[in-house]
Amino acid sequence: MKMVARCPQCGKKLEHFERFCYQCEVDNSKHVDELQKPRKMQPIKGDVKGDIDNVKAITKGLKALIKEKSLKLKKKAKIDVEIQAYCVKCRKKIIIKNPKDYVMKNGFLAAKGKCPKCDTKVFRIIKKIKS
Repeated sequence: MKMVARCPQCGKKLEHFERFCYQCEVDNSKHVDELQKPRKMQPIKGDVKGDIDNVKAITKGLKALIKEKSLKLKKKAKIDVEIQAYCVKCRKKIIIKNPKDYVMKNGFLAAKGKCPKCDTKVFRIIKKIKS
């Protein structure tokens, strides 16, 4: 942040921390010296531990809300059909063995399972669930 020195009497901008204001003819050396001093950071006053506890409580509540929302979505999402996915090891599309439904954080329904030939994990995003 760039600091701008101004004359305390007339408010004129003092270029390069000038010590004399030519508009109102006032000596500003004390004012300019105060502006050029390095400022110390003020220590935090108050109950910091209480603030941390409040933040922890809020995050705990949010996590519980997210967990509840994802459980509701998982109850809605059931996979009963055969789903195809691409197996990277076999290099072809296969039908997932033992598909399990999975709701991603962004609300999309996905299927996880294994390749029936090589037992490699496969994953397929299916669709977005309407909330």
